[in-house]
Amino acid sequence: MNHNKRVKANIEQIKANVEAATTEAQLIEIVESVKHHPGPLDYNDKLPSILMWLLLAFSSYGILVNYVYPQFTSSLVHLVFDVIESSVYWLPTISAPLLVTYLERQGKRIPLFRSISRPWLRMSAIAACPLLVANIFPQWHLAYWFVFEKLIQLISLNGQIKIPINLALLAGVIVPILWVWLRMRKHWREPLSDRIYHLDILHDNNLTQVNIIPEAKSKALEAQFKEFHRGNHRRTIDAFYEGQYQGKAHSFQFNLYHFHYVIKRRQTDTDANGKTTRTTVYDHYHRYGLLFDFPYVKSVALDADGIPAIKGNKYTDASNAFNQSYKVVCQHKMQAAKLLKPATVEKFLELEGAYRRLVFEVNANGQCCLAIDDDDLLTLRRQYGLASPTEFAEELAGRSELKKLNHLLEALEQLMRLSDNNFR
Repeated sequence: MNHNKRVKANIEQIKANVEAATTEAQLIEIVESVKHHPGPLDYNDKLPSILMWLLLAFSSYGILVNYVYPQFTSSLVHLVFDVIESSVYWLPTISAPLLVTYLERQGKRIPLFRSISRPWLRMSAIAACPLLVANIFPQWHLAYWFVFEKLIQLISLNGQIKIPINLALLAGVIVPILWVWLRMRKHWREPLSDRIYHLDILHDNNLTQVNIIPEAKSKALEAQFKEFHRGNHRRTIDAFYEGQYQGKAHSFQFNLYHFHYVIKRRQTDTDANGKTTRTTVYDHYHRYGLLFDFPYVKSVALDADGIPAIKGNKYTDASNAFNQSYKVVCQHKMQAAKLLKPATVEKFLELEGAYRRLVFEVNANGQCCLAIDDDDLLTLRRQYGLASPTEFAEELAGRSELKKLNHLLEALEQLMRLSDNNFR
């Protein structure tokens, strides 16, 4: 077995071990095993890298020579040539910060910009300088194109060595594909580190990922809650977890989900010549939320999203602030009145301020769906990864607390406590 095949086999085995891990200790053991792995874990991609650079040189040469000595042109070729013509502005603007960054890494710093301490501000100032020169001094354009054309004439022997433009463009398409492929192979540790950290977060917060069929699960939830009636094209549950909340007054099971829906629409565009074209556009949206039992009321929906949740009677509370934030729809107004006592109204106002486009929907069976737009309920930023296995293992050994999710669960416990004794 050659080197790269062994690397691939080793990586696949590590990935399989990660997916098979059931405890945090097993994840840490896998991370530590990477440090002293008996087999190779890095691809030898010298030949593909050389091929990529050769194709880049081939493509660049072909395009530039055809720009100076044009033969065949098309709309795509004209677009590429427009980019070359604007290079008098963007090439020095990009090159200057790159050159200065390289010099700073060598310990050399341009005196003119030493007083600017923030790197992004310093680089912005450096990039602005050649851009100002290109706009103010016409001599720059003359000098740039003189050097450009003379260089192309020299390396192409006055246009005698030419490459068909189509071949040059094809090579230009292959180059970024090769670059992405090589980068993925070189940095394979990053996505796997994300996966390990995600699984560790689940362990630390007593969450278990549930294997589901995305379309089927969405259809099942659609039958229970109007929240899942969004979109007109495709609906899927892209992730589904189960957990147990242990509170002081209430303990309850819950599911955490990621809902993905698509709106299909026709769009009309008019170009500069007045020609109209109609295209199909697919808008993708994502919602996140919790599913749990809420047996205290039935068929009540609080909507801070602007999309009707369930059909029924509208209910208005005594609080103007609440009425401005939520639209309440219910089958029986007594159910809404049971839920919306002053203390719960304040809690819902607090939630509306903390989470985006909140919907609190209780169906006829006393099951509740709390849905929001916030996508960071399960998100924490890791500091280390498999590139630093010792530090990463120590990071995994610590506790990763999902504060935003816990805040939401604590708020639900308070709502349950406040609703438990209503009208008794």
